[in-house]
Amino acid sequence: MIAGAGGIGLFLFLFVDWASTVSAWEAFDVVDIVLAAIGLGVVALVAARAAGQNVAVPGGSGTAIALAGFAAAIITLTFLLESDDREIGLYLSVLAALAIVYGGWVASRGPVAPRPATTAPPPPPPA
Repeated sequence: MIAGAGGIGLFLFLFVDWASTVSAWEAFDVVDIVLAAIGLGVVALVAARAAGQNVAVPGGSGTAIALAGFAAAIITLTFLLESDDREIGLYLSVLAALAIVYGGWVASRGPVAPRPATTAPPPPPPA
């Protein structure tokens, strides 16, 4: 679910100003399409997992989500480091990409087993 929220956020933040009143759609030629595909692809994979569908992706869908988020994080962080005039959309896109990485990493770990119940020590003997 974290990765899905990150994917939606990444797609939506492409429309917000990244640098001096320019959105990602206006600043890039191809990178904006790659980021949109990553965001929407992650949302599709998360929706399929939530619906119980087994998507045949090499390494598993959780790993694919994490790698897609890593690619988006590298792209956005590169622009963050190279840009002179940054706006809020860029910062939010970096956070969304990191959320995708984290969500994919958590999903790739598999279900978390519940902890076994601890037994209380026996009561002291009566005096």
